[in-house]
Amino acid sequence: MQVESRVRPVGFDEEAVVLDIGISFTKVGYAGEFLPRQVFPTPVKLREMPQDASKYDYLPVIQDFLRYVFFQKVQSKPKEGPVIISEKFNASRAFMEAVAEILYRDLQVPVVCFVWDLSLPVYITGGYTAMVIDVGYGSTQILPVISRSDL
Repeated sequence: MQVESRVRPVGFDEEAVVLDIGISFTKVGYAGEFLPRQVFPTPVKLREMPQDASKYDYLPVIQDFLRYVFFQKVQSKPKEGPVIISEKFNASRAFMEAVAEILYRDLQVPVVCFVWDLSLPVYITGGYTAMVIDVGYGSTQILPVISRSDL
């Protein structure tokens, strides 16, 4: 009996690209891997968008950025598998809508899943219970994650 060495997130048969767009750095890799494949500075244009920017303000910046991520950093075809986006608790709705629109319309990603950033490490590694400590550029957050199957 052969055991698969890679852990897959629940509900995904294909390798999912995982994207975490942070304030200072962006991390991208594949679900089931414990480290991102690439960590690079988030573009200045994206960091300096005003809080009240509309979806239409974000679209050209996000389009260039996501094309760069898929074709330069990950070197994968976006049409070939699902994408998991790390969603920040305080992310603007316009930003998230622009990301979804570019992924679906322009890059033709078949499945996009937005997962709350603090539960993402547990989700993509197939875990059930964890203590997530996120030390970011501007803050530190701690979240205990307990699955119903462990109760």
